[in-house]
Amino acid sequence: MKKIVLCFAVALAATAMLSCGSSKQSPEEEQAAQQLAANGTVFEGANFTITYPKEWKETFKSEGTINAAADDNYTKMDATFSDYPCKPCDFEQYYTNLTNMSMHASFKFDKPVIEDNIMTFKGVKDDGFTMTNFVVYLDDHAGVAGSFKYPAEKAAEVEALIKPILNSIKKK
Repeated sequence: MKKIVLCFAVALAATAMLSCGSSKQSPEEEQAAQQLAANGTVFEGANFTITYPKEWKETFKSEGTINAAADDNYTKMDATFSDYPCKPCDFEQYYTNLTNMSMHASFKFDKPVIEDNIMTFKGVKDDGFTMTNFVVYLDDHAGVAGSFKYPAEKAAEVEALIKPILNSIKKK
């Protein structure tokens, strides 16, 4: 019971802090959101939808997963639905668990960025190859997690798309 109350208190505090304007979009993100809304490709999974750039091509899909890649085949996105989602009060633990996995040992990760029901965190390899992981909490029985992978020279372009893509995720 104490853990539930603590999670609720942390979530409430985070929501209060975020409502003070920290989640504003940059001009690049705003432009990307408008372009995505007008020209994006919408994936219709069994339980969620997500919109990604029309230039990216689907490389895999199932009822709960979409993978897409840009023409360079180095810029990629994957998103998977879960009916046992990571809750905002557990975001920090998710970050710790994922960044401590041996398969991610070659990445240097930034601290997570938590805005409302979305957490992102970026990892960069020595060669500049970048991976931005995300978790989107929709409700107690719905969430989407995944990543964006991209080369250093595409970082500004891809990172401007991440927030608009994540904001497009909706539960069906």
